[in-house]
Amino acid sequence: LNEVREFAEYGTFGGVPLPRRLTLQRPNDDASASLYYEEIELNPGSLSFDLRVGNNVQRVPLLGAR
Repeated sequence: LNEVREFAEYGTFGGVPLPRRLTLQRPNDDASASLYYEEIELNPGSLSFDLRVGNNVQRVPLLGAR
């Protein structure tokens, strides 16, 4: 068993049933992650991911990046 994915606590958002809770487990790596949200906006007009990385931080290109 490599990974366990659990989807629970479904709600309806914009007429679409979606899970509110997602849990991922990797037993072989002794690792897990859980995500829970109360509200979600489906297909928002614009997204911004401002990570506020300083200009002095070295950028490393990813191999195989497009």
